[in-house]
Amino acid sequence: MKLTLTLTLLLSFLALGTVNAQNGGKNCGEKVQGAYDTAKCKAQLSVFHSYVKQKSYRDAWQSWRYLYCNCSNGEAVQEWIYIGGSQMIIDSIKTIVKTVEDKEQKKTLRNAYYDTLMMVYTNWMKVYPGKEVSAYSYMGLYTYVYQNDIKAKWHDAKKYFEKSIELGGNKTSYQTVSFYLSQLQRMCKYKELDTATWIDAYFKVSDIVDFNLSEGGKYQDKWQKTREDIDAMMEPVLQCDQLIPIYDQKLEKGGLTPEELNKMVTLLKRKGCGESETYRKAAITLCDLKPTDACKEFLGDEVYKEGKYSEAQQYYKEAIELAEDNARKSDLNLKMADCALKGGGGSAASYVNTAISLNPNNGKAYMLKASLYLSTLKNCGDAFDKACGYIAVVDLYNKAKSVDPTVADACNSKIATYSKYYPKCGEVFFKTMKEGDSYTVNCLGVTVTIKCIKE
Repeated sequence: MKLTLTLTLLLSFLALGTVNAQNGGKNCGEKVQGAYDTAKCKAQLSVFHSYVKQKSYRDAWQSWRYLYCNCSNGEAVQEWIYIGGSQMIIDSIKTIVKTVEDKEQKKTLRNAYYDTLMMVYTNWMKVYPGKEVSAYSYMGLYTYVYQNDIKAKWHDAKKYFEKSIELGGNKTSYQTVSFYLSQLQRMCKYKELDTATWIDAYFKVSDIVDFNLSEGGKYQDKWQKTREDIDAMMEPVLQCDQLIPIYDQKLEKGGLTPEELNKMVTLLKRKGCGESETYRKAAITLCDLKPTDACKEFLGDEVYKEGKYSEAQQYYKEAIELAEDNARKSDLNLKMADCALKGGGGSAASYVNTAISLNPNNGKAYMLKASLYLSTLKNCGDAFDKACGYIAVVDLYNKAKSVDPTVADACNSKIATYSKYYPKCGEVFFKTMKEGDSYTVNCLGVTVTIKCIKE
């Protein structure tokens, strides 16, 4: 690739060294004294703005060089020097990557432009202090993209992203979250970072994702896609064989906060590692420091295994009181119901109904309610009433799979079994009724729409 006017201007600009854009730089060529409202600065800004809007970046270099060196005093209109300037430099990097064939020359030119881009973002933050979150995010992004062959730069990208997240908090962009975890994934792959750090970062940004999903807004689809992407990215390392050795080391080292322990036991439980010794240690340690719903559930599970159902219920009750999420409370109420069925206190039906009211999409709750109906029907003396009771049972299984597709297979099997016990159409006719009529099942105290088996 021949040296174009654009490249000549860039290389001469790079020779300036670190430019103090706010006060003008050394060797910037013609200097303008005084405030921004000089005719020359206004004219050059107008020319530069026009070129950038037309994406005529080659023509924009000369005016931008003058503006960057002389015309940035922090006024709002002058910010275009940094915003448009970064667009121009990024376009130049893309052009280099696409058109230069010689690998060494491509790398040299790409790195020269990259260094200039980092300088522009750094000065952007100095002149406009409110732009740090965006500037650090962009620095991380373009370091990730255009310095991916330099391992030392991977650590720079990580620092830039982390600074943006630290300053931005819940206002961090979804792009920053995605690229930050992608950068950590790359570093873990090539042994530049330990997996535990990657997992810890995932939890931190997950809180940001959850906040933005709960807040609503025009970027909901983007945040939802981010949630799906980072969960898929982390899936291979969020398994028991990966998590347990990492968490064993953390527990042995000690010093974990209740928040860290709570995330640990919650993830271990969710990933099916609840039977591990690691989970037991983490839950007990957590309960000693700061009781949570997760550790109380664990203690309940432990005594449940010993057949101490009333004691287990007490732990589950405490877990419900500590839980903040209704779906979580719903699942815990199902454990209360299970204990009640096995000899604990209270009514299993009452716990199941509470579980459904807390989370109408809890398919397992409808399935358990169907099981309770089946137990009641065993003692139903009226044959027709009992047959109609099976309609209520099947209705619950249909409801369960409609709200929770994960239980569909189990429900379909139950539906195939119990729909065979519907009343025969002749029996319905004998009762002076027909299919589609309403009927109250005395054994269950519920009303169903009659369905029948044709003989």
